[in-house]
Amino acid sequence: MQNELGHLFIIGGGIGLFCAILGAFVDYMLVFRRQGKEDRNLPGCMLLMAGALSLIGIVAIGIAFLVFGTVWPAVVVGLGVGFGFLCGFTTLFLVAIFK
Repeated sequence: MQNELGHLFIIGGGIGLFCAILGAFVDYMLVFRRQGKEDRNLPGCMLLMAGALSLIGIVAIGIAFLVFGTVWPAVVVGLGVGFGFLCGFTTLFLVAIFK
């Protein structure tokens, strides 16, 4: 069981990292297109992606409880997603600052 939870954490980390990179790319493309236009003060794509990940995490916990009778697989994957998203967001944020 411990080895399986480790694999779930790594899979979740990959999902979170991918979402952070995808969100930053979409946010960059939107800002690139908006240059010269009025700013509508919309939240950034990274904020929207974090909210979507939170909502999907709540749904995943409910599904895991219904299917497995426990929430631990969903919690471990969620922790991996959060960790991967945090690492990706921090890395991309530092690149943007020091660019």
